[in-house]
Amino acid sequence: MFELKIQLIHWLLISFIERSFHLILTNALTIFGLLLLLLADSKHANILYMGVIFITCGTYANVSVKIAWFNNNLCVYISFLFG
Repeated sequence: MFELKIQLIHWLLISFIERSFHLILTNALTIFGLLLLLLADSKHANILYMGVIFITCGTYANVSVKIAWFNNNLCVYISFLFG
């Protein structure tokens, strides 16, 4: 499930050549998972488990987007420096 989500986000990044909305959405998914963990009662283990799944999906998908964004920005900066 996690690998499928990461592959989907990579395909969207390549298709739309845009990074900020993907960063916002994956961060929102992580925050939603954290809120589930914070606000859910400890008696509801299924809701807590769903919160952990959302945190994991949002965190791991966000890392790959940040790495791609940094590499793209660094390449543009280096090309301006060295022509």
